[in-house]
Formats: sequence, C-alpha cells, structure tokens
Amino acid sequence: MSKILIIALVLLCSCSITDPYYLNLDSARQIEFTISKIDTTNEFRYENIIDIYSINSSELDYLLRSNSNKYKLLIFFTNWCPNSSESVPVLLNDLSKIDELDIILISPDDWVRKKNYLGYINKYLLKFNIYLLDVYSYGEKRNPHYRMRKFINEICSDCNDIGGFPSFILYDQYNFIIFKHTGELDTNVFTSMMKN
Repeated sequence: MSKILIIALVLLCSCSITDPYYLNLDSARQIEFTISKIDTTNEFRYENIIDIYSINSSELDYLLRSNSNKYKLLIFFTNWCPNSSESVPVLLNDLSKIDELDIILISPDDWVRKKNYLGYINKYLLKFNIYLLDVYSYGEKRNPHYRMRKFINEICSDCNDIGGFPSFILYDQYNFIIFKHTGELDTNVFTSMMKN
C-alpha cells in the first residue's frame, strides 16, 4: 500500500514541475518577451517588417477581411514539433510563389517562446509574420493543444478534425472555409483546391 502511495505522490509532483521558461519572470524580464498586438486601426500589414504578433479570433477576422488576395491559408505549426518545423519552411517557399494566396502562420505557443520564433524566422529566412495565440484569450503555459483547440473552436464550428501540427485551413475570397487538413501536404493540394 505504501508503494502505491509513493508512486502516486511522485506522479502528482511530476505534473507540477514548472516549465523553465516561466521561472524567474519578474516584470523587468517579462518586457523582453512582449509581443505586439495587431493594430486594427492602421495598415500595419503593409509594412515590410517581419515580427511576432499576438492574435485572437477577432484579430484573425480582421486579417481575413482586410486581405485583398483571393485565398487565405492558415497554417498552424510549432517550431518544436519535428514534422511541423521542418516541413513548413519548405512548403512556404513553394506557396509564396502563388500570387493569389495570403499565408497566416499561427502557433499555439505563448509569449515566452518569442525568441525561439524570431530565431526560426531568421534560420529559414521566412517572409511571413508569426502569430502566437493571445495569452489573455487562450491562457498561458504548458498545453499548446488546448490553446489551439480553444482558438479553432472560435473560428470554425466544423473543425473538430483539426488538431495537430501542421494543420491547414484554406479560405476563399468570401472567407468561407473550402479546405482543412492536419498533417503534411504538398503544394499541389492547395493549387488544385484553388482551381476548383
């Protein structure tokens, strides 16, 4: 009986270990992780500054409505998932050649991962902003799948099948979802969807 109690205590304690990113985050240290909010009052998207932004569902709606391209592709990814981090830059290179497509990169990670994503942008020479899910809307820490699910439920009532990295949601010019998928894809899938 005492062995079971000890095992239960060890398991319980292991669940409460704090992610090292969150240790010693006093207010002075938090400033370096500050992420800009999307300013829906000006045309920030047309500035040629690649950066990390915070996003929630209403700000995504603004991005979709303010876009002049015929199609918009949301790519949900992380820089710590091997499939996602390695396949997305290759796909972006091919997709960036499609003039009628706007690409929005969204990660479920929160503000403490900002430097990691700036490094990712520089490593792969990305020409796209990366949007991290808003801490105040979707919570902090630990569970990026929960944060992503909460966000996706707000933007799409029929997207229960979207749940891993990378995941894709393709919108048409009227902001209707015409395609959604979880897992790696080839550029040809998107070009054929856009032709239909």
